[in-house]
Amino acid sequence: GGTHVFKLQVAKSFPEDYLLDILDDFINNFNTQRSYELVPFWSFDEINSLVNGPQESFSLTHREVLFMKILLTSKKIVTYETMANTLWDNDKNVSKNALRSFIKNIKKKLPENIVKNYPSKGYKLVLD
Repeated sequence: GGTHVFKLQVAKSFPEDYLLDILDDFINNFNTQRSYELVPFWSFDEINSLVNGPQESFSLTHREVLFMKILLTSKKIVTYETMANTLWDNDKNVSKNALRSFIKNIKKKLPENIVKNYPSKGYKLVLD
């Protein structure tokens, strides 16, 4: 969270329209890159740490937001090892139980069958 303050220093030689276009592009990209449609009527809002469903919104923990970002940016299976490294700060002792419990909790906040388990490998987001 928190509010981001952008200080813009403008050289007098830039046409105002040009700057407004650039700012517009920046704002549009900034917003769209932080909100992802998962399936129809479901979206992940990174900025507000929410999954918005058709009936309700679900708050995500910091770890769940990280996991969603990894799932959305990775086209392949996110391994248990990657999860331990990124979500538990390289804690080699994170138990399979902790991982299972984490997945069970995040699945309650997501559309059904969107997170697929690949036994003894990891998890992948199934969006089609």
